[in-house]
Amino acid sequence: STGGKNIHQHNYSAKEEMNKLLLFILVAIASVLTISISKDQLLKYLNEPQPLSQPPLKFSYQSCGTGSEPEVLVHASVMPNPIVLGDNITVSAQLTIGKTIYNTTGYTLEVTLYKKIFDTYLEIPCLDGIGSCTYPDFCSLLKPDDKHPPCGDPLNTYRIPCFCPFNVGTYYLPPSEFHIGNPGISWLTNGDYKAQVVLKDPSGNQLACYIALASLSSA
Repeated sequence: STGGKNIHQHNYSAKEEMNKLLLFILVAIASVLTISISKDQLLKYLNEPQPLSQPPLKFSYQSCGTGSEPEVLVHASVMPNPIVLGDNITVSAQLTIGKTIYNTTGYTLEVTLYKKIFDTYLEIPCLDGIGSCTYPDFCSLLKPDDKHPPCGDPLNTYRIPCFCPFNVGTYYLPPSEFHIGNPGISWLTNGDYKAQVVLKDPSGNQLACYIALASLSSA
């Protein structure tokens, strides 16, 4: 009957509103818990190895920019899944530089790094210059020295720069093998990670913004 139909619609609407209310309460509780966690407590959670997604996250990325940024990551692939620290990885990529990044000061790199804990990505604080950090001099990070040798192969083979300047052009790296060491950072243990990277020029204009996801294993 029409009356029965109206009662059914009313009950459904009430149930829908109740679900929204419960969701709001859960989000509020989660926000309070996140805010109330001290730095020491956060590090305790971050330092513990976490179960990887099953199957492990395949390396993926997406733009977080406006679409008008001049530096464009056309393609990127990293294998295997998970990425194993202290082992070899295979990388392929295509990058278009639409505006020269000069070898000068003032280019800012903003990195925000997250680790998945209890199904929630928690931000990793900046510790000793590693983690969610802002680097006010991007080019100085890449300058070759005793700790950072010149590019070497396969980058030299394909004429891909690894320090400033980065001239306008398109750079392509076919599948190539690299060895990544395990830096022994306490929180860099088994888990799923998310990173947001933003590059800005000396005037504060955004040159690139990308978010990447990957599973890491320390063994």
